[in-house]
Amino acid sequence: MERSTLAEPDCSPVKILAIVQAGRRLLKIGFYEAFYPEGAREKSINLRIQVHNTTSLTGTDDEGRRYVFLELTREWLLAHFKHEDISQLLDSDCPGDILDSFHFTS
Repeated sequence: MERSTLAEPDCSPVKILAIVQAGRRLLKIGFYEAFYPEGAREKSINLRIQVHNTTSLTGTDDEGRRYVFLELTREWLLAHFKHEDISQLLDSDCPGDILDSFHFTS
């Protein structure tokens, strides 16, 4: 997931836990961020949709931070993370098959 400001964006594999339509072009999204510290991995945001298509969703939260949710692929994972980080993801406490259930936000 990318939270874009003028600083370097964060990228983290996330597992979408819940999506609820909260209004026109507004979603409430609950997700698990794999590369955040333990205890801070589960998030819930209101996302005002800016752009969406079959492979991505872009929007801003209540604080104006931009989120870009992308489909997770092995190629993207290998291109953006060190082997140690990938091992951490695969050994994480999040249930389910990682590549089937995670999406990248960037």
